[in-house]
Amino acid sequence: MEYIFEEDVETQTDHVLNHGDFKFLIDMSHMPYIEGMKLDYVRDGIQERFEFINPKVNYACGCGTSLTFDMSEGEKEYLGG
Repeated sequence: MEYIFEEDVETQTDHVLNHGDFKFLIDMSHMPYIEGMKLDYVRDGIQERFEFINPKVNYACGCGTSLTFDMSEGEKEYLGG
C-alpha cells in the first residue's frame, strides 16, 4: 500500500475532508488504514513536502511508497481479513 495524491472525481464511496482550498477524497474502504494519521506540510529551506505520521504503520521503505500496517482485530474483520 502507498499514499497517493492525485486529481480525482468525488464518488459515493468517498469520505470527504475539506481543508480550506483543498478537498481530500478518501475511499471509505481505506479509512481503517488512516484513522489517527496526521498529515503535515513541511518546509525545509527550498524543499517542501507532505509528511505522513501514521501510528498504524509498522514498516515503511526508505522512499515511503511501500507500507505495511499493524491493524486491530476489529479493523481486520472490517477489511474482510
